[in-house]
Amino acid sequence: MAVNEVLASFEAQSDDDKKAAAAAISHMTALDPPDAPTTAKLWLIIVSSLALLLVGGVVLLFVLVLKDKETAVLTPLVTGALGALTGLLAPSPAKGGN
Repeated sequence: MAVNEVLASFEAQSDDDKKAAAAAISHMTALDPPDAPTTAKLWLIIVSSLALLLVGGVVLLFVLVLKDKETAVLTPLVTGALGALTGLLAPSPAKGGN
């Protein structure tokens, strides 16, 4: 449904329905940040996935180069995984890490 259709549908509602919707929306809050064990699990999943992509990609690149095959599709994936891992493991400049 397009935004214009949603807005038109909302405008067609009665004033009481609009007030009820506004009250319901105003009580919504953002999600709480995950707790430490959940953050650790998410970190492990993300870093493990990127490391697996990096190691598997390097091995596959090596095999493709040995067989004189095209590597143009795989190279961005490997370099992207390397860049993402580097960014995750580097200290945050906002925190003034060394």
